[in-house]
Parts: sequence; structure tokens; C-alpha cells
Amino acid sequence: SVFKTIFRFISTFLLIFILAYSIINAPAIALKIQYFFKTEFQNKKLETSFKFPVAIANKSRLVIPKIGTNAPITWDVSEDQTTEKLQDGVAHYKGTALPGQQGNIVITGHSSYYIWAPGSYKNVFALLNNLSGGDKIYILYNQSKFTYEVTNKKTVSPDDLSVLEQT
Repeated sequence: SVFKTIFRFISTFLLIFILAYSIINAPAIALKIQYFFKTEFQNKKLETSFKFPVAIANKSRLVIPKIGTNAPITWDVSEDQTTEKLQDGVAHYKGTALPGQQGNIVITGHSSYYIWAPGSYKNVFALLNNLSGGDKIYILYNQSKFTYEVTNKKTVSPDDLSVLEQT
């Protein structure tokens, strides 16, 4: 009957969609599961402070201990170079403030990206939603350590460019 055919088509489509989504996002999903078992399931808090080892003192890094993020930063990246630079870590959006300057520092990274794409930082921000007030974010820039503290969270749509304004 027509109903059975439509039902089979929808069921098959959903199954293929769920499988494809799971395969493409496997690394990010795995990180979220690991984080859940380390924190909520075992009722443990993760380390929230970090001391930069001397070995990386001359390199720019973004470290967010609570979610296990430790990535190199490429500075002053233009919009057309962003995808390429994210293969090597996270990217500072050109034209936004630098550490120690007045204004918003905009650093972008992947939360989930194609498993087959090059680079080791495809899910560097997969756990970003787990940050809350008081959590620390560290940036190593020009051999100085800058400490930032989360005060609140705001989710913006991709077309909301207000976060780039230097307020």
C-alpha cells in the first residue's frame, strides 16, 4: 500500500541521516560522551587552572582547562583564510582586539568538522557549551599569559556579527 511505501521511505531516510550524522560528527560526539562520564556521571570537577610549561612559552596558545582545550592560535586571520588556518588550531579574527587591548577578542574554532578533513583541531570547541560563570580561559600571547573569566554565555546565529563590534 502507499502508506507502507511512504513509511519505509521515511524510516530508511531517517536511518541513513542518523548514521551519516553520527559518522561525520563522531569525534565531537565521543568528546561529549567522555566529558559526561568524567564529570556528571562520576560527579567530578575538572581542573580549572593551568600553568604554561616553559616548553611552550614562546608560542601562542588558547587553553581552557575545564574542557581540555589546548590549541595553537594563528593571529590576524582574514575571513577568506579562516577554514585553512583552522587546520592548525584556532584563529583570531582580523580586526578584533588582541590580548591586552580594549575591545572584543574573537577567536574561532571548530566544534565539529568532517572526519576526513585535514587537521587535528576539528572539534576543539565541541565542549564549549559546558563552560559556566567563573571558568578560566588562558591565552599565551607575546610571551605573556592573559587570564579571562567566563561571566556569561550567549549563543549567536552565524549571521549575527554584533560580536565583532569593538565594545
